[in-house]
Formats: sequence, structure tokens, C-alpha cells
Amino acid sequence: MSPSRLAIGKLAVRLDGRSSAEARALAELVANGLARATVAAAPTSLSGMQITVPATDDANAESLANLIVASILRELDRSA
Repeated sequence: MSPSRLAIGKLAVRLDGRSSAEARALAELVANGLARATVAAAPTSLSGMQITVPATDDANAESLANLIVASILRELDRSA
């Protein structure tokens, strides 16, 4: 089976306790991670998705982005 194509209309990140600039940087890391990911199956249409990823105060942006990407991919797999 060939990989599915995934189009995301909007990606919003709420990052409690961090600045809006840090949230934007994290959203960019997540978007880049999703762009590199292979999606085996994706739903034909999904109106929205909300995930929650607990983070510690010392979590760096890259590791947090990786957790978010993995959570999104798992949810897409479940929704396919």
C-alpha cells in the first residue's frame, strides 16, 4: 500500500507556561515532523483532532514536538 497524502488546514498549539513565540516554534517543529512522517493510512476527512501531551518544565521543544507528532500519527491511524 502506498503512503497516504495528508493535508492539514490549521495547526494550533497551546503551550501553558511558555511564551507565544515558544508555542509558534513548537508548532513549526511539529509541522516539520509531520511533513517528514510517513502516514500509512489516513481518514478521508477529519474535521478536527485534539490531543494532550503532558510535558515537564524541563522538556525541550524537539522532544515535545516528537511526542506530539507521534500522538497525531497514532490518532490518524485509529481514525482511518
